[in-house]
Amino acid sequence: RTDRRLCTEANYTGSAEGFGLLVDADQGLVLTDRHSVPQSLGDVEVTLAGMATVDAEVLFVHPLHNLAIVRCDTEAFKALRKAKVPLLSASLAKGQKASLRGGEGVHFVGYDNQGNTFSVPVNVAAVYLPSGRDEFPLWDVPRFRERNLEIVVLADTPEDARGGVLCDSSGTVRALFAAFDMQDNERQETTEAYGIAANVFGPLVEAVRLQPDAPLEVCSLDAELTAIDVATLARGANGLLPKAWLQAIGQRCGRQGQMPRALRVHRMMPTGVSEGRLCSGDVLLSIGGRPITCSMDLECALADWLRARRSSTASRNGGRKRSQSRAGGRAWGTGAGRRGAGRSSAGRGSTGRGKTGRSRSKDIAGSASAGIDGGGGGGDGGGGSGGADELSIRVFRDGAEVEVAVQPAILGSDEDARIMLWAGLVLRRTPRVMLERCGQAVAQVLLSQPGRGVLVQHVLGGSPADTRELVAHCFLLEVDGQPVRE
Repeated sequence: RTDRRLCTEANYTGSAEGFGLLVDADQGLVLTDRHSVPQSLGDVEVTLAGMATVDAEVLFVHPLHNLAIVRCDTEAFKALRKAKVPLLSASLAKGQKASLRGGEGVHFVGYDNQGNTFSVPVNVAAVYLPSGRDEFPLWDVPRFRERNLEIVVLADTPEDARGGVLCDSSGTVRALFAAFDMQDNERQETTEAYGIAANVFGPLVEAVRLQPDAPLEVCSLDAELTAIDVATLARGANGLLPKAWLQAIGQRCGRQGQMPRALRVHRMMPTGVSEGRLCSGDVLLSIGGRPITCSMDLECALADWLRARRSSTASRNGGRKRSQSRAGGRAWGTGAGRRGAGRSSAGRGSTGRGKTGRSRSKDIAGSASAGIDGGGGGGDGGGGSGGADELSIRVFRDGAEVEVAVQPAILGSDEDARIMLWAGLVLRRTPRVMLERCGQAVAQVLLSQPGRGVLVQHVLGGSPADTRELVAHCFLLEVDGQPVRE
């Protein structure tokens, strides 16, 4: 529940209800969707097995996907465990079982609209990346919108299902059946339920289990992708598509029971890390030596890059500490070394678009487990011509293979911990979704402000600001001639 004046991502009522999955019974961690937990500012309550209700705090709101993690109040949760309330951690599928394919039979376990639990056998109709007319539509207002996610669609979705999981006969969770908020053709807010496979949220849950107090981070190329049939793509490629990549696409789509499809860049965020590097219409071939055949390949490649970057940073920091000890207490971490160890949330890397030309087949057909160490990038970034923190991306553009280097953006929890009310203006830091909606000129002005500027989220009716013809979703740049920095 949230005060209606302070709603940033929640609906206009300021409250939402949904389904969650207890993923760690020892720490009280619950996985849910952004419909149930749209923002961190507000009160969160979790009802466990219909027997007890406890307060909770928002631990992580995924900036790219319809996922969120909350943590139940520690003392209250311990009291429930002491009272022997039957609370068990969910068992999440791993490996090949962590994904689903069309035609598979699973069990839906969840709640109906009256809050009753039920289970029913269901069949998976398709697993696909919504593209073209099927993509999640843009909101009229700045709200989170799902993208770059292959959703699970059921052939026989239970009519009164409010939310739940898709599991096998042993109870292992293979997908979260989540509620997606969207805007329909009549510009009315609506909610549809789709499955999110366990291979999407499994690594995230594992990370927070191992280090519950460490900040969670994910990587992004600041680009929205769409699916395109390989048959359509090949028709205009004049036989120039890499044969090894086509073979990888065919094998993967064959296992999933899908028509062969590739990923193509649809649009990019203004001033994002891929601007000037990737272009609309680019077809992704490989990232860091990993063939890209689906959205999950992209996420795995970015996760590999982030792990390698952290490992390399830790190694450099350890080396500096040893040097400091040998030097008798001399200061370390200054100059270029410190800049190399710093973390950037939207780094751009060096200029230049990389080399152009066709690659050898073995560059595309590299092992999926090779990660990002395939091209002599120093262990911290991908191969190719980029810097140490850049990731090598090979695309098919204008009938040729092109290699570009991009430093992915590192994103934390998508939330606002601070909102200010002044003269009837509800002010907040400019959110990422706003940058995705505005044009290049506006984005440049906002990024020139420390902290990305200040957004007017709401204008309260009858307030002084309301009488000055100020409107919501504008940007506050100056007050009495003084720049507003944050």
